[in-house]
Amino acid sequence: IRDWLRILAAKQADMVVLLTKRDQDEWLLNLSVKARISYIYNISPFENNKQIYNIGSKNIIAVGRYTQVKGFDRLINIWTIFQNKYDVLDWNLDIVGYGEDEDKLKNLISFRNVNNINLISTENIELNYSSASFCCMTSYFEGLPMVLLEAQSFGLPCVAFDIFTGPSEIIDESTGILIQDGNLEAYADAIYALVSNPKLRDEMSFNTFEASKRFSEKVIAKRWIHELNKLAY
Repeated sequence: IRDWLRILAAKQADMVVLLTKRDQDEWLLNLSVKARISYIYNISPFENNKQIYNIGSKNIIAVGRYTQVKGFDRLINIWTIFQNKYDVLDWNLDIVGYGEDEDKLKNLISFRNVNNINLISTENIELNYSSASFCCMTSYFEGLPMVLLEAQSFGLPCVAFDIFTGPSEIIDESTGILIQDGNLEAYADAIYALVSNPKLRDEMSFNTFEASKRFSEKVIAKRWIHELNKLAY
């Protein structure tokens, strides 16, 4: 049904608005398009309030629903590699969320026999972001990952797998680290690169605050107005 609706929209609509540039490229490549095909990012739910980066924090944050697509199973496996490979025992990984896979994740943490992983609720999500050092995302797929937009609003460097859509349009080498999808070893090394280099984290945080302005309400609303005005002529 979704594929059929895509074809119908491409042939009949005046404009189709997508979430990412990659989505736009795929539509233009794979469909016979009558509609104007554009993309507009989502608005971050948190304002950029350029706070002082908590460079002394030793908390790493991951956020999302406890479900398979979010890849928290491979984040736990990455943390296992990280702890076994590097002598770093004073850092914590907080997986903030809720969902049907909570017991599975708890069992995996126990099975891997790893330390310093906490599953915590989303009750104080703004405090969780503001007290973190950087953010990790290990999703198997996403559209436009809101967690990365949220993390950037708090000036957090981000590490993510370079999945098909999303992360590569939010993160670059000045604001975080992109990892080849599925390379758990490289991901563990990236965590250590940030853990062991506070100067790098501080520089990325400064750049991240600036990058997050792209997802402000003012900027995105202006983009919508610009695109909709084109339909009037």
